[in-house]
Amino acid sequence: MILIGDEVIGGIQFGYLCYTTPGLEVLVDDLEGRKVKTTFESTEVILTPIKITEDLYTTHDIDTHEVVFKSVGYDGYGGWLANWINFNSFSGPYLFDGYCGLGREKRKLIELYNMIDVDYHTFCQKTSYNS
Repeated sequence: MILIGDEVIGGIQFGYLCYTTPGLEVLVDDLEGRKVKTTFESTEVILTPIKITEDLYTTHDIDTHEVVFKSVGYDGYGGWLANWINFNSFSGPYLFDGYCGLGREKRKLIELYNMIDVDYHTFCQKTSYNS
């Protein structure tokens, strides 16, 4: 148990952060047809036995420069044993999912209101294959 204790305690802290995180903030009344782009800032959460980063996501309308959405996500990384083993270059947590956030909820709103996510649209064009 001592070999994975940091990941157990860190996982509990990670779960608490995810559970208490505010939801997706929608900051405008009219979402229909907007063209948006998301940026994020990442900072490390202090006083945790494992590395946890907080990601602050801000989605802007690229035409009006209004902030459309704000949300928070967390990345949790493995404890010392996961980092030491580094199996297949994976140093994430073995005991819990290493990410929580509101990406799915934001994606649903973007699709529901016929919005264009510039980053997602560009990614899909780069990865599509022509037959």
